[in-house]
Amino acid sequence: MTTVYDLYNGERETIQKYFAYRGYQWPSAMDALLFLTTELVELWDAVLDGDAVDLPDEMMPVYYSLRKNQRAIERYLRRDTGYVRNDQSPLTVDLAGEIGDVMMMLEVLARQMQQKTPRECMEDKMKRKGFVVE
Repeated sequence: MTTVYDLYNGERETIQKYFAYRGYQWPSAMDALLFLTTELVELWDAVLDGDAVDLPDEMMPVYYSLRKNQRAIERYLRRDTGYVRNDQSPLTVDLAGEIGDVMMMLEVLARQMQQKTPRECMEDKMKRKGFVVE
């Protein structure tokens, strides 16, 4: 019987090959969480750059705080892992790329912390809430 893990195992292999191609090491769980956090802020940037979403004024301080924390995390990662941002240009907006980066780091974190795929974690949560996953 093919499991969800079997279906998504190819994602791990793809990520490992991508990391090798880019010269990256497989991050620790903590580094994956930190990278995921920075990628979420970049996703905020990409979403807010378009005209489809307006951030309410009362949420602007939250956004600015996220950006400030992103810079602190990136300084830590640079010191700890040699991490360097790929693209410093504020003019480059790639929503699909940022979604992909979030998914990639979520995949790494789920496997590091739970030895499961993000989908398996999601389905486990649904089942605990009484939802029947087919």
